[in-house]
Amino acid sequence: MSDPKIKLAIGLPAYGLALDAGHAGMFLSLGHALSSNDDKFELAMMGMASKNPVAEARNSIVASALDAGADWVLQVDADTYHHGQDFGGGTDILQMIKDGDRAGAAVI
Repeated sequence: MSDPKIKLAIGLPAYGLALDAGHAGMFLSLGHALSSNDDKFELAMMGMASKNPVAEARNSIVASALDAGADWVLQVDADTYHHGQDFGGGTDILQMIKDGDRAGAAVI
């Protein structure tokens, strides 16, 4: 029997709708990595919340992820993104989530 799919929520907490240009490559890579791992991941929710203070945006994303039944929430702040082995780092991010899920981690 195979492992059940990990239900992933992806959220962008922002303020003033501001994101960095570095997010473009990361999101393309993350989309490609998800499509290449559709036997392991299910995208439960994806969205952006632009609120001030940004903590309200983060809380809004967590609430939406819980409503969607997500197992994991990946939040990418407006001033952070990851470049990894592949262009944009999507494979690295999914591997980190798979490892954390396998280890029973609550937070990575």
